[in-house]
Amino acid sequence: MLSLPNGNVLILGGAKAATGVNRADINNPTYTIFPPPTGTMVDVPLDFLTTALPYNLYPIVHVIPNFEGKTELFIFANQISITYDLDTNTVVKEHPKIPGGIRSYPLTGTSVMLPLMSSTNYKPTIMICGGNKNYEVKSMAEASCGRLEITTEGAAWEMDDFGGTPRVMPDATYLVDGTILFVNGARYGFAGYRKGGGANAIWVNEDPVLYPTLYNTFEKTYTNLAPSTIPRMYHSVSTLIPDGTVLIAGSNPQGGVSLNVKYPTEYRIERFSPPYLFTGIPRPTILTLESYKINDGGNKINIYYDQIVTMVIQIQGPNPSIKAALIHHGFITHSQNFSQRYVYLDIENFYPDTSAPDQYIITVKIPPNPTIIAPGPSYLYVFNQNSPCVSVAHILLGTKTA
Repeated sequence: MLSLPNGNVLILGGAKAATGVNRADINNPTYTIFPPPTGTMVDVPLDFLTTALPYNLYPIVHVIPNFEGKTELFIFANQISITYDLDTNTVVKEHPKIPGGIRSYPLTGTSVMLPLMSSTNYKPTIMICGGNKNYEVKSMAEASCGRLEITTEGAAWEMDDFGGTPRVMPDATYLVDGTILFVNGARYGFAGYRKGGGANAIWVNEDPVLYPTLYNTFEKTYTNLAPSTIPRMYHSVSTLIPDGTVLIAGSNPQGGVSLNVKYPTEYRIERFSPPYLFTGIPRPTILTLESYKINDGGNKINIYYDQIVTMVIQIQGPNPSIKAALIHHGFITHSQNFSQRYVYLDIENFYPDTSAPDQYIITVKIPPNPTIIAPGPSYLYVFNQNSPCVSVAHILLGTKTA
């Protein structure tokens, strides 16, 4: 399910019956828009989903930023991808095949659009990581990622070794400073339930990857961090929460609840604290946004595209170096975080507030249109030399009507 620029959602693909690997006889190569524009639910054919068989379940989809008011999508499954114009129901471009293994369910990889910024006209780069070459229990996962500048003519996939770690079923989460955290997953196998029970059970995903990996999007470097002790494989999730930490939960590689087994149904939740919380660099506190007081209750403030908004922040210490970003957290399932988006905000002004010590007034420019970041709820973060704010602004992003 993908948030569209007009506020509707896109429901894409799937199968007409439960399956691990899709088949032509149960394939559902269509998409649906909800709420339906005509008032009647319509399944629109999408030939790409037939071409991508059998690994076309949970396809990767991103809205492509543009300034022409188009609703264009990057759609990926198996090893292939297209740019698709949703307004005209046409394929605009076929992208190169990604090297390496399969990247979609059940040889599941993950994807993220790298942070956007106005200085590059919000030019999009897609990153796809992990997966597997073979639908086999003992097949080692892909230790590779690909980056593709999807609007650049003639662009090719830029590949790396995923920090040297094979992962199938990884999860990718934006951090406040624009780095990306990869967690969860396994070194062997594929997404799915164990086969059989007792001592003879065959686990189709094995050797859990316990340590998070931090990816610096500018330097293109990976850093492995302190490991967890909890295996998190099939049916695991991760998401950024307002205080800058990451909530990690789930794992159930079986069809029902089982507790006294090698990889049990996991009810424990972890909160991961990224390195930027331990630098000692003073953390900003957002006091007000557009004259509204910021509180921890989650009350959302209406903000509009292309608006310049004013904040009052508090921060101790000399010579703060301030950045700001909008983060939309998306909808997470099966290693795909649909609609997740990170956008750096242009800082128009930043100066001391003479009415109080350690206070500053900052004005930032909101992105110009909903192809850059989806309408609806987002978090507005301010950070000082990558040290995130203590408080976060919950906003409702929309188009201002006359």
